[in-house]
Amino acid sequence: TKVHVVGTLKKDASGNILEMSYQPEIDPNYFTFKLVDRNNEEKTVIYDNPKPQDFERSEQVVVIGSMQKGEFVAEKILMKCPS
Repeated sequence: TKVHVVGTLKKDASGNILEMSYQPEIDPNYFTFKLVDRNNEEKTVIYDNPKPQDFERSEQVVVIGSMQKGEFVAEKILMKCPS
């Protein structure tokens, strides 16, 4: 079952993104990050594709996918960037 989850990126007080990992030199198709949903719950998101361009600038993120072994495996990532 595919679900849509709306959330924000986990950031510190200075606005720096926390717990995001992308190492294209090791695996360009493996990207993980923490998403905080509207209930203030944190989930690790795994995306088996390259990190989307301007991902760090997004204000809000929508991930489409499913829960697998306690982690959210995203098939698609939609971003809302500041206009």
